[in-house]
Amino acid sequence: MQDDLLFPMLTVEETLSFSAKFRLPRTLSASKKKAHTRVQALIDQLGLCAAANAIIGDEGHRGVSRRECRRVSIGTDIIHDPILLFLDEPTLGLDSTSAFMVVKVLRCIALSGSVVIMSIHQPSYRILGLLDRLLFLSRGQMVYSGTPDMLPYYFAQFGQPMPENENRTEFALDVIC
Repeated sequence: MQDDLLFPMLTVEETLSFSAKFRLPRTLSASKKKAHTRVQALIDQLGLCAAANAIIGDEGHRGVSRRECRRVSIGTDIIHDPILLFLDEPTLGLDSTSAFMVVKVLRCIALSGSVVIMSIHQPSYRILGLLDRLLFLSRGQMVYSGTPDMLPYYFAQFGQPMPENENRTEFALDVIC
């Protein structure tokens, strides 16, 4: 998900409707009313109500914000309620507030029953608070797998006590690298 590949001339609602037509089961996509209901629910879930009728846009045409564009991309991926969702750097290129909002939406999706797996290279402290589990890799090898709360205890076992006022992921990455 490093790049948002969306049609710039479509609105947010049209983009999600287009995705619904191809990704929803035939029983739902054949019924325009059911597909429309799913699209409207998704617009609400993703916090896109204010942008529903705005075009996606591109370099030459002003459209929705980068944060909204990222949420529309996520919407096209989850329109069919996948059981498992893989996202590669869903916060790439976003400011910290926008990144937090995107991960907050993904957490809601996870709480609704989907398994969400994402790679984030430098999660902020606030984003860390939204995550259930972490997996740190170094040179292709797993270094840590567990909850964010257990991270300080893990590093303390190896003589690397984590300072209280430091971002846990930054500390872990500094020690690992």
